[in-house]
Amino acid sequence: LDFAEKCGARIVFTLAYLLHTRDIYGNNDQHDWVSTNARSLLEYTANSKHGQLGTVYGFELGNELRHGGKAKNTTRMVTAYKKVRSIIEELWENNPIKPLVMGPACTGTSEFKQLLETLGPFIDIATYHKYHGSGKDSSIVKRARKPEFYTHPISNGGQSKWVENYMSNNLVRAQLWIGEGAMLYNSGRHGV
Repeated sequence: LDFAEKCGARIVFTLAYLLHTRDIYGNNDQHDWVSTNARSLLEYTANSKHGQLGTVYGFELGNELRHGGKAKNTTRMVTAYKKVRSIIEELWENNPIKPLVMGPACTGTSEFKQLLETLGPFIDIATYHKYHGSGKDSSIVKRARKPEFYTHPISNGGQSKWVENYMSNNLVRAQLWIGEGAMLYNSGRHGV
């Protein structure tokens, strides 16, 4: 964090969600999120110079929580985001520089819509993931050689346009960020 501060960088931490909803058999999303470890990190951060100066820019709760059916209980996720927001408000009560709450870090429009409808009041930055295609797609090498393939990722595929429209039509106050992105998911592909 000292290095980040000296460089003027801001850091975002991802807090573990799935790990703290597992049962004794390792099944995800079996009980409400246990915030004990997250609270310890937030307390440490709030009391450090990095938390007071804004080097720690924000916290995200998990990554692609709904992808592949890892977490299905939206009510539990909303309760967890609400808890993160509450802890930040409590610990940074007297500090004008508070870390932001980010999420839901998802991939599909239907998933994003459902989560945004419920998480909206508890997040400052709505994040989604944007890729141009799959590394498993053998035709991607040929298509990637065409200049039109490289349109700005925000307009390629229409996902982000839908997200922007949804947010403005539903008065979602959060900013919209691409939280994760690259040319291809699935570890890319040789030749691209």
